[in-house]
Amino acid sequence: MNLSAALESFLEERQNLKLSQTNKILKMLRDAYSEGLPGLMARPQMDHLTQTGAFEFQIGTPDPEMRIIASWLLSRDGKSPKALKRLLKKLWKRGGREDKVLAGIILANVGINELKQDPWIVLVKLFSRRESIELLLDIGEEMIRGGHELPNQEWFVEMARVSQIWHQYSVVFISLMEQYPPHCVALARLAKEGGEIFERLRAKILASTD
Repeated sequence: MNLSAALESFLEERQNLKLSQTNKILKMLRDAYSEGLPGLMARPQMDHLTQTGAFEFQIGTPDPEMRIIASWLLSRDGKSPKALKRLLKKLWKRGGREDKVLAGIILANVGINELKQDPWIVLVKLFSRRESIELLLDIGEEMIRGGHELPNQEWFVEMARVSQIWHQYSVVFISLMEQYPPHCVALARLAKEGGEIFERLRAKILASTD
C-alpha cells in the first residue's frame, strides 16, 4: 500500500470525527502526519528543528498527503466558523511545521463566508512569536493560489506599525505582489535587518525602483 492509500485508509477509519471535536482532531492529526512514513526518515528532521526552535516538531509529511488531510478536515461535519478558527488557533499554537502548513492550506481553501472574516486577518491573528519567514512565504503563495488577493498597501502599513517583527512579516507578503506601490517599497526599505531569505525578498522589492 502506498503512502497516500495508507493515509486515506487511516482517515477513513475516523470518519465519525467532527471538526468541532478539536482535541480529538489534534491528537488524530499528529498520528496522521506520521502515517506511512519511515521513522528513520523523519527522525533527523524532527530532532534538528526541535533543537533549533524553528518548530516544535517536523515529521516530513509530503505536500500531497498534507492536502489529503486538509481535504478530509474540510469535509467534516461541524465545520462552523467558530470550530474552524478554534482548530486553526490550536494547530498554530502547537507549533509543528505540519500544523502550520495545514493551517495555511485550510485558510487558502476557505472563504469569508466560512470564516466570517477575511482569511488574511485570521492568518495574522495566529502569529504569537517569531515565525519562519520561509513558512510565511509558502503560506502567502498558497493563499494567492487559492484565490485570496493580497490586502491593500494601507493594510500592510498598519501591520508594520505593530512591531519590528511584524514589519518584516508585512514585507514578506508585499514581496508576493506583482507590482509594488510606493508605500510598500518604503516599508521594505525601512524594515529591520533580517536573515538571508528576508534580505533576498527586500532586495527584490527595492530592485523594482531601479
